[in-house]
Amino acid sequence: MTRLKAKYSPMDDRVFQILFGEVKNANITKALVEDILGQKIKRIELDKNKHLLGQQRDDKTGIVDIRAEIDDGVQLDIEMQTADRDNFLKRILLYWARMYVKTMEKGNDYSTLKKCIVIAFVDFEFSELKEYGIHTKWQIKETEFGEKVLTDVLELNIIEVSKVQKEYDKEAIIKWVNFLKNPYGMEVENMAKTDEEIAEARRKLDEINADKELVAILEAQDWARWDYNDMINDEKRKARRAGLAERHRKAVWKNGIKKRSIADC
Repeated sequence: MTRLKAKYSPMDDRVFQILFGEVKNANITKALVEDILGQKIKRIELDKNKHLLGQQRDDKTGIVDIRAEIDDGVQLDIEMQTADRDNFLKRILLYWARMYVKTMEKGNDYSTLKKCIVIAFVDFEFSELKEYGIHTKWQIKETEFGEKVLTDVLELNIIEVSKVQKEYDKEAIIKWVNFLKNPYGMEVENMAKTDEEIAEARRKLDEINADKELVAILEAQDWARWDYNDMINDEKRKARRAGLAERHRKAVWKNGIKKRSIADC
């Protein structure tokens, strides 16, 4: 069978959400989560109320997350972040805090609060994590006795996909990162022959790229983003030119004052 050339990659945050966020794809999302957390889970329930970015033609935010619930009511927030933005860590901690608060329903007490886990795939390296591997897990720990975890209700997993070539001992995670980075490469091609979830993920990606209506929406979003970014950059250029012109005017004015002062002496 001739394979269509894929226009959109799973590294695209919107495609990532469609691929792993749609209820009908829950089995591949379950496999992904199991490999990241390093544990088997009995069930995963994806948020049916979470809108898909692919349904909004004029969306320019580029911030997309997937919400899910697994065993024992544990809450998940999964996202792909491709842009190295300021305050990224603060933002995902805020997402975690908001998710944690929402686990306590009105009228209940604090005992009903549920564990919340953030899984963030990022397409850049954090300078703070330079010496660490592709996957780091963060919890609240005591500073002197680092292994003592105060509580496990907060868990933050960061997967830096650009480190894939530097890591060899986390095969379960590496296979998904290879799929995200190069879904039709030879390595993933070989994996898909024996790995049912990777094979299904590739089939779903094919369906996304073959969906003319969806691709048209994604293309319209691309243009909206480009136009928005160009407008912002144009405003910055104008402001910079205006600032330079103002500084030049002030310099000329000050220079004129000095010349008149010298002439008066």
